[in-house]
Amino acid sequence: MRSLSPTFFLLLLALSAWTTRPVMGADEGGLSPDSPEYAAIMLAAPYVQSDHFELREDYWSGRVSGKTGTAVRLQFFKRNTYRLFFATEAAEAAKGTKLEIRVFDRDNHQVAMSGAQEGSAVMAELDPPATGLYLVLMRAEIKQGSAERQLPCVLFYGYE
Repeated sequence: MRSLSPTFFLLLLALSAWTTRPVMGADEGGLSPDSPEYAAIMLAAPYVQSDHFELREDYWSGRVSGKTGTAVRLQFFKRNTYRLFFATEAAEAAKGTKLEIRVFDRDNHQVAMSGAQEGSAVMAELDPPATGLYLVLMRAEIKQGSAERQLPCVLFYGYE
């Protein structure tokens, strides 16, 4: 898992609302509007503005292929509502790539799903039936090119 500093994240959100160009250039270590992190942050922005929603600072970053997808285990607590934001590069979304999140409990019952949606980011919402570890499956359906191609992706999540 990678981590964003709270100050950088808040600055990024504030600036992103006012501009469609990069907040900082790639040479300055900032996020490009084409990056998966940027897409996930933009999808999460309306929730982050709520006083009750807490976006976790750590997040998953890696590569997902259309053939295999990937999975992570996350701890969720009953009585919280979780939102998961899965994203890839904007250029991939323009090619018709569909993203999907599915969440399973320890008994392998599906408890949440985003559905396969075109776009650079998708969200799934979960009210866990019990406190425990959950398996989050992330998948990309690649329209153009090889299904074995690896797409850069991120998964952010938060709760209220």
